[in-house]
Amino acid sequence: MERDTQRDPWSIATGNYSSRFSSSTAVAAKLAAQKIRDKLARIAAHVLGVSAAEIGFAEGKVFSYQDPAKSLRFSRVAGTAHWSPGELPPGMEPGVSETGVWSPPELEPPNDADQINTSLTYGFVFDYCGVEVDRDTGDVRIDRYVTMHDSGKLLNPLLANGQVYGGFAWGVGAALREQFVYDEDGSFLSGTFADYLCPTACEVPEPLILHMETPSPLTPLGAKGIGEGNVMSTPVCIANAVADATGLRDLRLPLTPSKLAALIQGPEPARPQARVAPVAKPGGRGLHGRGSTLVSTSPQALADAARSRPARESDPGLSCDAARSAKPLRGYPVTRRRRGARQVRRAGRVARPSPPGGGGHLGHAERPARLVARSRQHQAGAGSGRYAARVRLRDRDQRQGRRCRRTNARRCRASADEPVFPAAGRSLRRTGRTASGDGTRGLMVAAFVGLPGNRQMKPAKFEYVRARSVEEAVEHLARRGEDARILAGGQSLVAMMNFRLVQPKLLIDISGLPALSYVRLDGGVVEVGASATQAKLMSWPDLAATVPLLSAALPHVGHFQTRSRGTVCGSIAHSDPSSELPLCLATLGGTVVLQSRAGRREVPAADFQIGLMLTARRPDELVVAVRFPVRAQRTGYAFMEMTERHGDLAVCAVAVQATDRAVRLGVGGVADKPTVRDWRDLPAGGVEEALNEFAWDLEGSDDIHGTAMYRRQLVRRLGHRAILEARACLN
Repeated sequence: MERDTQRDPWSIATGNYSSRFSSSTAVAAKLAAQKIRDKLARIAAHVLGVSAAEIGFAEGKVFSYQDPAKSLRFSRVAGTAHWSPGELPPGMEPGVSETGVWSPPELEPPNDADQINTSLTYGFVFDYCGVEVDRDTGDVRIDRYVTMHDSGKLLNPLLANGQVYGGFAWGVGAALREQFVYDEDGSFLSGTFADYLCPTACEVPEPLILHMETPSPLTPLGAKGIGEGNVMSTPVCIANAVADATGLRDLRLPLTPSKLAALIQGPEPARPQARVAPVAKPGGRGLHGRGSTLVSTSPQALADAARSRPARESDPGLSCDAARSAKPLRGYPVTRRRRGARQVRRAGRVARPSPPGGGGHLGHAERPARLVARSRQHQAGAGSGRYAARVRLRDRDQRQGRRCRRTNARRCRASADEPVFPAAGRSLRRTGRTASGDGTRGLMVAAFVGLPGNRQMKPAKFEYVRARSVEEAVEHLARRGEDARILAGGQSLVAMMNFRLVQPKLLIDISGLPALSYVRLDGGVVEVGASATQAKLMSWPDLAATVPLLSAALPHVGHFQTRSRGTVCGSIAHSDPSSELPLCLATLGGTVVLQSRAGRREVPAADFQIGLMLTARRPDELVVAVRFPVRAQRTGYAFMEMTERHGDLAVCAVAVQATDRAVRLGVGGVADKPTVRDWRDLPAGGVEEALNEFAWDLEGSDDIHGTAMYRRQLVRRLGHRAILEARACLN
């Protein structure tokens, strides 16, 4: 049962490796078990006064076939070998321990050509399947899968089926989703299970498993072994089925939707001639540029800054004076890392930062980059040291924002002809004006990680308050402002805290406030309170009749487990551009109700959702409710989205409300916020042209889950389907 290659002889055809259990190790185990049975039979025969040939084993007893009244408990017989050696037959050694050895003669040494038979037996597998390929999205759905195995004699059918299920799920992932992705710099981009897409139970259908038993003449058990045969057969079978369905012949796995759609659809429609690509306006929030920026610093400067950080600041900064005094060291590129299923840097462009009021959440683009410095010496002594710090880029004249500490922002100033960090003679620049007019960006190094002795658990330390009223929650926000976060469902916030993307000093829990846990019809709107869960809204009996768009979209929001905790207002405040609820709010023209010490205000969705996970909520304001307009007369609604797996963030989502002539279309997952386009008069013949123009206006971006072209194609094709469905609802 055990083989140690440092102690035991080994060859390529030896032992219990590479799924050889049933055809090799199990045989040796059987031989050892037979020896033990024979020994126990001799012990029982000696005690009972019968011959060993007539001893039987059944139902926990050892008995005589000739006289069943003569019997002993199995445990007594086995214990006799250890506890009562005097009762053993003459010449028998105490104890019950045997070794089984089996070496089949068919496994011969390598021949003169250095060839060898690596396995005694070989199983057989035959698969066939039917797939459905969506030509608009490139998504592949397995309608039916049948797999037949000839593994010889099945020792345990339940275990054999388990092997098939596991190998089949593995093969589905290899065929359709799983891949290692690197960027042009060699950085690994699919290092989390949000990006390396293992199939879930929703993507893996239950195969029909058939067995054909042809016992092997080469093994005493007749077993051939089953291993994980579907790991090899399933990807090929699915690829052949897709090739048959699409007519494509040159297919390379995995068949991701983006890749397959590009092969099926070919070139995308041209950009409308009368329009040009949108350009950033000077003075806007966007940070634009290409390439990389090198930062020179030293481990000593990083360590000094870490020791001297202010106790009251959770994100302390490295002053420009300290940076300029640092001795030059080999610079490393400052790159922005990824969060979850969305890339921060897309198509070589630096994503725009998230200015203030982002609903208490840190935007994708605001996830700090990492600065890595290496040296031969560090404070702990000689050796190789690796130091890491998070880097944030800020406007030098920026004075507001939840995460731009004023003290550090003011500290980070440089003259017009001197960059904050001298690096290869270049500095980061931004389109638009700054206080000095030179366009130089301030560079802030914060929250050092990886220094010796600075190993922390997740999440960062915080205080917790369970609010007893809305007024109490608002009061805490007024006192703590930027340091406080609202906890309602926590499905997004807690995960971000665990990754330390946000590090609040105070959590204000409003989940237990009855005053905010409601869904009600108020005139011409459906109002949802801040602590009402998505599951509560989904189960509201009047939802389909009053807000059919929400009724269609909610089943796509996460999973039923997350919907039972996640709140509607929390999703709106989080403002992920790929989320379904912010898209529905924008498409319907809903509003957000905010409350502070100064009172309440109601903000339209178009003004509330500003950018990438960025909202107009001020630090002292609480989202107390959101309001969705009720269904209009003679208006149809439709919602569609493309996700790589059930519950994932949408690669592209579309929401439509339409009449006979007018169409209002919202798109999520393509731009940095849900984007809505109105057509007051859109005849059926003009839909494709209008959608093509809209798709090019959105531009889209590349990441490992889809190219910009793929996203534009989804806008065109899903948008067209959704408009047709919404207008069909009119009838």
